[in-house]
Amino acid sequence: MKTIRALMTGAALSLLALAAPAHEGEDHGAEPHAVPAMPQAGPRTEARTADVEFVAALEAGRLVLHINRFATNEPIANAQVEVSSGTFNAVAAPAAPGVYTVAGELFQAPGRYPLTVSVDAADTSDLLTATLEVPAAETAQAATTFSLRWWHGSLAGLLLAIGTGLAMLRRKASSTPMGRAA
Repeated sequence: MKTIRALMTGAALSLLALAAPAHEGEDHGAEPHAVPAMPQAGPRTEARTADVEFVAALEAGRLVLHINRFATNEPIANAQVEVSSGTFNAVAAPAAPGVYTVAGELFQAPGRYPLTVSVDAADTSDLLTATLEVPAAETAQAATTFSLRWWHGSLAGLLLAIGTGLAMLRRKASSTPMGRAA
């Protein structure tokens, strides 16, 4: 019976942990600088060298590049950024400190696009390469629903554990004799 109680207590505590909300109001130190938010979905790629790193993502029909210093994660502002892919060559326009955009019509069709990104700032110059993979529409939708599937799988596992505990409890209760003849 103690084992059953332990299982039920563990299942109840697991449910409480899932329901625990996050909260605000704790100071974890000041941010050294504001980092622009990255899009949550869509094709993306990244590359880095000893000095520079970038993340490029397709967002609202544009290729958005977030470029920063590798060692400090500081955005590289006021840089000359050039992007090329095959015969496509363009100078990226600054959108925010460390954020640059390029027209992304070329990258709308599914496929693999090799990117070469040239970054020329006041104190650093670098050349980075990466490959942007644009999946077919079904694959892109599957990527955005992955977290929902994970949540459903976790919930199903938890319900299975609770059901197993209840079945064990019922089996144990039915196997004990109800009354004994004296």
